[in-house]
Amino acid sequence: MNSRLNNATPFVPDPDVFLQNCGNFTARFPEQAAALGLNSPGTALQRLHSVPDGYVLLQTRSKDAEAAPTLSINGLFLHSKYDPQEEARRILSSDFFQTEVVQSRCIFAGLGLGYLATQYIERFPTAETVVIEPDIAAFICFLSARRRTGFFRHQQLSLL
Repeated sequence: MNSRLNNATPFVPDPDVFLQNCGNFTARFPEQAAALGLNSPGTALQRLHSVPDGYVLLQTRSKDAEAAPTLSINGLFLHSKYDPQEEARRILSSDFFQTEVVQSRCIFAGLGLGYLATQYIERFPTAETVVIEPDIAAFICFLSARRRTGFFRHQQLSLL
């Protein structure tokens, strides 16, 4: 999961952060966590180590205090290589997200590393939020990239 791509600096996930996120995911979505093998540390770490080589977490040039990695899948970046947090802020400021309907409910087709969905939840804490992520390896990368405590506490969150 962490080989070099275009001479970029690999982002090395912290296993403790990953396991904490798996615990938070399990507490909020126990059936899904069990089905994915993320409800126990041993199987969760096996899942982390079995992410295909084409999934590469890379450190960005973000100025945020918290590490902001990006994800490349088979050479295609899901987020900005420079500042994925700022990219998500710009998207969230677009006209699409300025309507009352979208501010009260939104469906995300794909999660990636969760920058946009996380900022959406923070900006609209009562909004119904549905995230559809069919790629388990991408979801494992999401769990391993950064702490996700607040994300899983969102009461109106559904993960599919």
